Amino acid sequence: MKIMFTLCILVLSIACEAPKKEKITETNPLRSSEKVLIKVTFSNAIHRYGEPQAEEKIKLNAAPKHIQEAAATYTANVDSTKVLHVLWNKLAQHPISVWYIFKENQWKPLHVSI
Repeated sequence: MKIMFTLCILVLSIACEAPKKEKITETNPLRSSEKVLIKVTFSNAIHRYGEPQAEEKIKLNAAPKHIQEAAATYTANVDSTKVLHVLWNKLAQHPISVWYIFKENQWKPLHVSI
């Protein structure tokens, strides 16, 4: 009887074991590009993705409000600070827009949108 009880407990503990979590990998190439672009400088992005389809340097005070707010952590001088807006067309229907700010002699990413 003890053997039967022990065997039942053993079978139940094995059957009730929590399933192992599988590592989820990013399958959407645009989302993985977004994760990379928010971390790399403009020059490194060019090396990785090639020349952008369009780029424009503008004064920060002419940029959209959400870009001005993102830049506020880097600078208080909105009038003289310039930002760089870049578009990559990785997939024809989904351009990737990246805003950069010039900091520490490099264009560093502020905002990425797909």
